[in-house]
Amino acid sequence: MKIVKILIVCLINLQAYAQIVEFQGHQSGGNPWNRRIDTVTFGFSAGAKLGIDEAYGEENVKNRPIDSLELRIFQRTKLTYNCLEDTSNNKIYFPVDLELRKDIRSLNSTGDECYFEVVNLTNNFTEGYVINLTKYHTPTRQSTYFGFNVVSECGTKKIQYSNALKDIGSTYICCIVLFPGTINDTDFIYYKYFHFHLKPENSVNLTEEDSIDSLLKAYPNPANNYITIECEEATEILDLNSKKLFSFPKNEKKRIVDLSLLPSGTYIIAKINPNGTVGSHIRFTKI
Repeated sequence: MKIVKILIVCLINLQAYAQIVEFQGHQSGGNPWNRRIDTVTFGFSAGAKLGIDEAYGEENVKNRPIDSLELRIFQRTKLTYNCLEDTSNNKIYFPVDLELRKDIRSLNSTGDECYFEVVNLTNNFTEGYVINLTKYHTPTRQSTYFGFNVVSECGTKKIQYSNALKDIGSTYICCIVLFPGTINDTDFIYYKYFHFHLKPENSVNLTEEDSIDSLLKAYPNPANNYITIECEEATEILDLNSKKLFSFPKNEKKRIVDLSLLPSGTYIIAKINPNGTVGSHIRFTKI
């Protein structure tokens, strides 16, 4: 059996975020624009509504064609159940079948915990995965629990629900990197299911404003001649070949973009981190 290496990154002074997780899959490339990244976002908030909440950028993409590099968050009913279980090996069911890119649960409905199933749909993530926890807890309001496991096929769990924040003392864990053990470790890219177990902690949870303002939102999607982008960081609109079409500076929190000169098709809105790297992104359709 091949071993997955896990790199845990620790930082000291980072901007405060709330209990929301960004999960990224990476594909190799010569530079940041050729290295494609796919990101899904999940977590919980007191302001979120049950079901699809468009204010949080949630959308059921079940009938949308799958891109060549794609992760999705699944909520499955009893009829479509796959293999998501809780820490006591009880099966997790949801009332409606959903496939999501963002899944922000209502804090009032989750009780003490909630579970998320992220699925690798394309087997193209050759550079591994990054679990970004900078919106999940902060250096001054640290969480004590973040559970996850990795499954290649149902019934073959590679990692049980491991608490990545166990016995770390005052060390702040900002992200977790999963990468192949060797360059020939091709089995790694076929990991299909990533299960996450989150527990709300009152000592960690920040204000609603802090929770949402750091996220990237874009609407309507599909868009006709205009799309609205909300993000405090710099953003760019790219085509599927990573060619930059528009760029917008930091601190323009809300911008309305004229798309009338773009042909119909699929495009990418990317958040640009302060260090110049690509953060979370959203695919949208121009009709």
